[in-house]
Amino acid sequence: MQETYPEFQVLGVNWVAVTTDEMSNLRELAEDCRYSFPLLSDPGGQVARAYGVLWTEDNHGEHNEPGVFVVRADGILIFLGMVSGPWGRPPVSDILKIVQGAWKKAQEQKTVVH
Repeated sequence: MQETYPEFQVLGVNWVAVTTDEMSNLRELAEDCRYSFPLLSDPGGQVARAYGVLWTEDNHGEHNEPGVFVVRADGILIFLGMVSGPWGRPPVSDILKIVQGAWKKAQEQKTVVH
């Protein structure tokens, strides 16, 4: 993910990763992976619940499932990908293609996509 982040930034796209993990886990992850985008802790699941990715049907307690949401600055959703497990996530390269297509269309319409 970190490797392609600059390609998204060129298009005016900012990433935010949200998880029900505690801040201490996120700090360690950010340091280990050298992420330069924000990682937000949502231990109560309010954000996950609002986006419909909170899942509680197992013995691990309340946690969120992987989800990718690409939202333009005007609030329009241009991509939504959700899976119920760590497998099957869309490749970042595919998400980049979707964002590039939306950015190109917006440029043609004189609208900036973020």
